[in-house]
Amino acid sequence: MRRGLFAAFLTGLTVLSSQASAQWAGFYKPTERAVARVEASANGLCVREILLAQMRHDIPDNLLLGIGLQESGLYRDGELTVWPYAANAEGRGKYFETEAEATAWVAAQQQAGVKSIDVGCMQINMLWHPDAFDSVTEGFNPARNVEYAAQYLARLYRSKGSWREAAAAYHSRTEELGQAYLARLDRNVAVANAELDRLRALVGATRRDPAPSKPHTGAFWTADLSQDGSRGRTLFGTGELSPILPNLSRGS
Repeated sequence: MRRGLFAAFLTGLTVLSSQASAQWAGFYKPTERAVARVEASANGLCVREILLAQMRHDIPDNLLLGIGLQESGLYRDGELTVWPYAANAEGRGKYFETEAEATAWVAAQQQAGVKSIDVGCMQINMLWHPDAFDSVTEGFNPARNVEYAAQYLARLYRSKGSWREAAAAYHSRTEELGQAYLARLDRNVAVANAELDRLRALVGATRRDPAPSKPHTGAFWTADLSQDGSRGRTLFGTGELSPILPNLSRGS
């Protein structure tokens, strides 16, 4: 009798243990799915890569972030960001919900004979930078797009000795066009610094990442991913802190 009772007791424990395991397994699944949704959000993809690239290449004052806002900045759900799936074909700017949509649109433009097409976070022109990417799809990869832009801007700085001149040449080697670009960039860099905490929040930064070494050049360094409440100062002045964004219409 005792053996029978003991066996029944063990059987009951096994059933309860199995039920409990199933309940806990179900408890953890929603968390994993929620994390996946956060990681899949496109809102912070460009911003994260820009902030990291600024540290890697010692680009001061959130200059690259200001350029990103100027090239493919828009508001998503009321939040200012840099959008990875933006493109421009001969002056017609579009933004898309997905990489696949953006890639298909660019392919259609190419089939129609359009040569001058800008793609991705930093709007790299595939006509003037034919070796930037192995494919159109790679051009819409935020890490690849931003890294190419950062390397290009850093090369221009080493050539010209001035970040302002480098930023002007990033847009155009024609002085008049470059100066017009800087006039808009002044404000967008100021916005990048003023809105830095909100932009960092898009990438979910919750800890202080190692900051780059800060050369004694008089430049201001505020590009790390942490949120410490610092708004930063700007080499480009202040002025009205509302961005000058590109004219992007919804693509389909």
